[in-house]
Amino acid sequence: MGQFSVLFFVAVSVVSSFAVASPGDQPGHQRPAVDGVNGKISGFGSTNDIGSLYGVDGSVSLPLGHGFGDQLDGLVPQLETDRMGTAAAHGVGAHVFWRNPDKGLLGLYGHYGSTDLTESASFRAIDFEAEAYLDLFTLTALVGAEDGRLVNSDVDEFDLGTNVFSSAFLIYSPFDNIELSMGHRYIVKDHSATVGTKWAFGQRVCQNTSLCTRISYSDNNDTSAAIGVRYYIGKKDKPLIRRHREDDPSQTTIMWVNEQAVGDLDNTVEQYREIHGS
Repeated sequence: MGQFSVLFFVAVSVVSSFAVASPGDQPGHQRPAVDGVNGKISGFGSTNDIGSLYGVDGSVSLPLGHGFGDQLDGLVPQLETDRMGTAAAHGVGAHVFWRNPDKGLLGLYGHYGSTDLTESASFRAIDFEAEAYLDLFTLTALVGAEDGRLVNSDVDEFDLGTNVFSSAFLIYSPFDNIELSMGHRYIVKDHSATVGTKWAFGQRVCQNTSLCTRISYSDNNDTSAAIGVRYYIGKKDKPLIRRHREDDPSQTTIMWVNEQAVGDLDNTVEQYREIHGS
């Protein structure tokens, strides 16, 4: 797993150098990276050709001084697959980032997840993440490495290998409380195109609530769809576009834990069946 150590130290060096070189880190030059302690909690469900998953996720964002912030993610889903049955899972993630709410974000992200889908399996990832704020448009990108390990009585302990994963998205906010997104993701050696929407209701009775949808199509002809409801917790009420630039990073990648797990496990079981003829 030496790739992870190298990537981690390179990432820390890049983020530290960028922050030191940025005069905007001083309080007199920019707004804070995180506008006070805030959080969010979501209920979601999704389905694809492999199966479905549903559950709850949540995040808490904290300021680290003036120019830096972090976000802690948690996820508790239920996985249901056609080939491997039903299982519980969990995932945790963390972001550490520099951000200027008027310009963009640069940071590190990592996650760890596990599931008992095939007795025992664990997955982890680390990456660089970046965002650029261009008036009504937001550009997001991340690139990193993911790997996993499977324990099963039939195949013993199996290293799922280390792979590159990445994403790039363009988000357009025609109104303060509406987001339209499109982009590309590469995970578990699979490319996919994704479109999504996010709508914050805005009415007084549920002004901190948003509805999220997403549809993806991969190069192995797998189509997936997801829908979720998210509730924001913070000291200030604000429109959706400001929440993503002042509170939580807009690219919450904890869902990668599930997609990485299902994708890796499905590929592994398929390879095992081909080798053993079952």
